[in-house]
Amino acid sequence: MNPLNWHTLGIIPHAFIPNAASIALSGTKSVNGLPKSVESYDQLKAEAVDPYVAMRDAYLSYRDAQVKK
Repeated sequence: MNPLNWHTLGIIPHAFIPNAASIALSGTKSVNGLPKSVESYDQLKAEAVDPYVAMRDAYLSYRDAQVKK
């Protein structure tokens, strides 16, 4: 039985299909962005004296900018 045809048999509700597609697309975007994130983290870790403090300060600066926006 082909899973793509399950919605025609009533196994998967029709309303679920667009939600599943958007979840799959957002998951794909996250996975595709991982190599860039790892490179950025490695660079931050190599340049910082204390990587935790550097990451915390970067996050707090980011959140502050988002709140002001």
